[in-house]
Amino acid sequence: MKPIARVLFAALGLLVLSTPALAQEEGEGNFTFNYLIGFPTSSTGDFVDHSVSFRGLGFEWFSNPREGAKLSWGFAIRWQYYRNVQDSATFNYQGTDITGRLYRAVDAIPLTLQLRYEVPQTSGKMFPYVGLGAGAIYGLRELAIGAITTKEIGWQFVLTPEIGARFKFQPKGGALNLGLRYDGGFGTDSLKATTHLTVALGWTAGF
Repeated sequence: MKPIARVLFAALGLLVLSTPALAQEEGEGNFTFNYLIGFPTSSTGDFVDHSVSFRGLGFEWFSNPREGAKLSWGFAIRWQYYRNVQDSATFNYQGTDITGRLYRAVDAIPLTLQLRYEVPQTSGKMFPYVGLGAGAIYGLRELAIGAITTKEIGWQFVLTPEIGARFKFQPKGGALNLGLRYDGGFGTDSLKATTHLTVALGWTAGF
């Protein structure tokens, strides 16, 4: 398991253990830990042959809107890992064709500040929202075939529109989060644009 995944899993454990304590107090913010399913787009999708990723985790914190207010702000850190393996493939490396097991992978780690609009609720259990974030995304593209390994690494500016809802089944104890977010990185000279769509399923404490 990658080190970043270990850290995020540890954060999930702490979040679950802290949920009862957070629910007893009316705090200034709420914490969400999400499991992420990723769908690579554009050049990111082309690189990994549009392989869907079931290896994603995310953590976010948002302020609790004051009574009557609809806007909240926060920050998010997420990790998504895409991987595609072909047992036998031919790849042209610097003018030479190489045949062998082809491994291609992408790591995407967005770090963003978020602004979220809480849509007026139509029931006491569903709390929909729309939002937009901006920040930086760390991207890594790795390709390996035979004895050849190449890596492209870099930071990019990223915009992250999102839509989702939280479902609260009891007055205290947290809420279920379901969301859809697009990470649109801007390509640089060292790394093509890192872009993907993620579906989030998580748990919110302190909401």
